[in-house]
Amino acid sequence: MARTWTDWAKCAGAMLCLAAGTGILGQSVAELEQRAARGDADAEFRLGVEYAAGRDGPADMAQALAWYRRAAAQGNVNAM
Repeated sequence: MARTWTDWAKCAGAMLCLAAGTGILGQSVAELEQRAARGDADAEFRLGVEYAAGRDGPADMAQALAWYRRAAAQGNVNAM
C-alpha cells in the first residue's frame, strides 16, 4: 500500500503527541541535536518528530526515520 502525504502527516501528528510526554517539546532543533550527540534517546526521537513534521522546512521522512531508528536502538519505546 502506497503512503500518501495525509498518511505521513497523521504519523507526524501522532509522534508530536508522543513527544509532548518527553518534556523536551519546547527545545530547538539545535538543542535537540546537542542532546542527541550525547546519546539522549528522547532527543533522538524528538528530532525524528521534527523532521517528519517539517518544522524548519520541508518534511524529510528519510532523516526522520534515521532519528527514529537511533532512538529505538537505545530502547525508546515511542520510536519502535
